[in-house]
Amino acid sequence: MSDIAREAGVSQATVSLVLNNSRAIRLSDATRERVYAAASALGYQKIIVPHRPDGQEEIALLLCGMPNYDPFIDAISEASSTAWQRDMLLSVYDYGDDMQMVEQILRQLDQRNCAGVILASPVTRAFDFSPFESCC
Repeated sequence: MSDIAREAGVSQATVSLVLNNSRAIRLSDATRERVYAAASALGYQKIIVPHRPDGQEEIALLLCGMPNYDPFIDAISEASSTAWQRDMLLSVYDYGDDMQMVEQILRQLDQRNCAGVILASPVTRAFDFSPFESCC
């Protein structure tokens, strides 16, 4: 990686971000092209592992006591397919009405690479969104 960084005139961190296709920071197309060109010139070949779970972005779907026959199941399936097409995984958490569990789920998501949260509930009622305000 240091050889690629030296050849491209960038830091090793930048090389890592580019070669891992990270969106953690915004890099110019020119910088990305320099890194790819240097990597290619030095014979770097990335081992492609599709849909790698480690370091992969995640979308969390929090379910509030949904039975399996609920009409939201089609929506969940579509959300999962769409996430997968974007190289993300959809994780589903059914917390019932246990707000302590919600807090624990959100703490764990905060430590992961969570790209967003979809909150789904089978009932329409007043809902306290405050626990979700700082999530992702």
